[in-house]
Parts: sequence; structure tokens; C-alpha cells
Amino acid sequence: MVEGAKSLWILKIISDLKRESLKRRDYILYLLASLIGIFSGMFLYLVGSYLWPPRKPFGETVRVVGWIPIAYTHELLPPPSSMKFTYGNIPAILINDGGPLKAFSFVCTHLGCVVEWLPDKRVFSCSCHGGEFDEGGNVTGGPPTEPLNRFDIQIRNGRIYVKPAWRT
Repeated sequence: MVEGAKSLWILKIISDLKRESLKRRDYILYLLASLIGIFSGMFLYLVGSYLWPPRKPFGETVRVVGWIPIAYTHELLPPPSSMKFTYGNIPAILINDGGPLKAFSFVCTHLGCVVEWLPDKRVFSCSCHGGEFDEGGNVTGGPPTEPLNRFDIQIRNGRIYVKPAWRT
């Protein structure tokens, strides 16, 4: 019965269109204009999302304050090695290169994209806009103007603790 009501509704619209003597050419033009409008809006949304992504998508919804444990010292592999971790919801990496341990945020300082650590080249690379950072987190190429955010590191009772060295 409901299906019958739906089909009657559609038939009423079709008969109204016939009464208004909408020409086939006009109907096709309206349909084409509607489709162009819909696809133009979708295209503009995608281009805008790419050109103006969120400034800092990470670290805004989960607030963690102070030192947090990320690993035991016996879990570290011999140098050169690295270990990924998260501080709240900020992706980060701990680097063991034989000297003092270093920890950096994986969030690019340009527009907040996630960078990738390339251990063979010993650089961080941002595939979004071509940013590149050396193993100390300093900018070596691309549009970023600020280095990667660092974490302070403490080792207490065989555990490695980190906290941001920047204001969160």
C-alpha cells in the first residue's frame, strides 16, 4: 500500500510536468545545469580541503599534561633505531642514534600533516607539501618555516618518559 502511494506521488509529478508543457530540451538543460552545479560544488569542496587543511588536527581532542611513560629501556633496539608512540593523540617518534635519545612530533609545522621518518636517509619527510626535516627536526626543505616539535625525555627506574618541550 505504501509502495502504491509512492508511485502515485511520482505519477502526479510527471503529469504536472506534462501539463506545464516542459519541453524535452528544457528538461535536459535543467538536468544538465543541476548536475554541473552539484559536481562543481563537490570539486570546489575537494580543492578547498586540499589547499586549506585543518591547521593542527592532532592534539586538540585529547589533552595530556606532564610526563608519560612510553617504553622500558630494555625495549629499545640497538642504534640506529626508532620507536613510534603517541602523546595523547599526537603521533611521535623516539630516535636512538647512539647519543642522547631524541623524540619528535610527527605533525608537520607547515599545515599539520603527518610526516614520515625515513631511517635510511635520516630525514623526516612530509608528503603533503614536500616539507623535509633533518634528524634533529630542523627544516631542510619545502614550505615549513619552523622545526618539528620536540619532546623532553627522562629516564627513571628503567622507564622512558616524555613530555612536550613546546606549549600544548
